[in-house]
Amino acid sequence: MNNEAKPQQTQYNYPNQQQAIGAGEAHNQINLKFLFNKYFLRHWYLYIYTLTLGIITAYFYNWYATPIYFTSCTVLIKDDKQKYNGNDLLSQLNQFNSEGGIETEIGIIRSRELIYKTLDDLGYDKSYYLKGEIKTSEIYKETPIHLVEDTLYAIANSTVLNVEILDGRKYKLSYSHPGGYQIGYYLFDKKVNTKIGIFKIVKTDKFKDDSYNTPSYDKRNFFIRFNSIENITINYQTALKVDKVSKMSNILQASIQGPVPSKNEDFLNRLFDFYIDKGIELKNEYAVNTLKFIDEQVALLTDEIDLSEANVERFRFRKE
Repeated sequence: MNNEAKPQQTQYNYPNQQQAIGAGEAHNQINLKFLFNKYFLRHWYLYIYTLTLGIITAYFYNWYATPIYFTSCTVLIKDDKQKYNGNDLLSQLNQFNSEGGIETEIGIIRSRELIYKTLDDLGYDKSYYLKGEIKTSEIYKETPIHLVEDTLYAIANSTVLNVEILDGRKYKLSYSHPGGYQIGYYLFDKKVNTKIGIFKIVKTDKFKDDSYNTPSYDKRNFFIRFNSIENITINYQTALKVDKVSKMSNILQASIQGPVPSKNEDFLNRLFDFYIDKGIELKNEYAVNTLKFIDEQVALLTDEIDLSEANVERFRFRKE
């Protein structure tokens, strides 16, 4: 009997393999520690300097930058079509006049006519600014002075008036014009005749005589900018957003952004006051046109009835 020898598999252990892996991990840790010590600890002051510089830059940016505020309001658009029976004449006329629904109302709200009327009524043809040591800010309801014009020439639209309040009675007025630089000293509430027009600067309820009679009071320098209503109407048309709250809703949201939130609020409130007035005006116009149409139809029917009665009478006369 022959016995065949089976080859034996010999397993080899590599004790240095684990040692090599452990050495690699240790090497990585050494590299990290090395890099940390070399680039961070050695130059730690650079990181602190950069961080401090970033914080200071952000602080001054927020201080100098003019914040922009978002202002919005909502309005419910009433669907008059649902109030009438679709079979009667008045209902059909109303539906005809209300054609377009929500999209038509959005167009009316954003119309040039309505926005122009709003801006003109609010007196946005003039803007008031307070000049501070660090930055200049637009003021609205807080302005202590107000310009009341008698006559303004065309040159006023390109002129900025600098007003320095001297005390509770008088102020210094300066401005540039094509003929040069003008400086004058005037009394509040008195008309002045200048190169840009005839006007007076009056004190508002925000004007504090005691403050301006104190030499140390610093909020004295203002300037007044004249605006063309035509131009700012285009700006407000672009800035004004009017959208439906949802696809199936009759509620509209109107929004606008600007640096003076109270100015935005007044604009939206007055805009919708005029929008409501416009709606009433259109409804009255529709009512007048409807009555006129009915009167015309009644007149036509009356003529036809009279003609028919005349024909009947002639027919009877012939028979007799």
